[in-house]
Amino acid sequence: LSKADIIENVEAIQRWQGRAKSTDHNNRKLTKGMFIAMVDIAYNMGYPTFINEPQITNIEEGRFKTAQDWIRNTLIWGHLERKVKTANLFCKYGGCIDN
Repeated sequence: LSKADIIENVEAIQRWQGRAKSTDHNNRKLTKGMFIAMVDIAYNMGYPTFINEPQITNIEEGRFKTAQDWIRNTLIWGHLERKVKTANLFCKYGGCIDN
């Protein structure tokens, strides 16, 4: 991975956070693990594909356990081992209790 690509995806996820709606859980605040996992997925899927994925609403609305399951089981990006590691990272620092 190049530093520029990582920075680009970090900034993209930060922009997504900045567009929080009143219906979004906790103003789209994420744990460290959630943020890193989302940057990784955005890098691998391409940010536009990731951010327009219908399942992103699970994150926006605080259904983090459901989002974790989607990360682990989706066929859109990565191989199984990578998806499992990223899904585990997504919930590593807590916060994965669905509303």
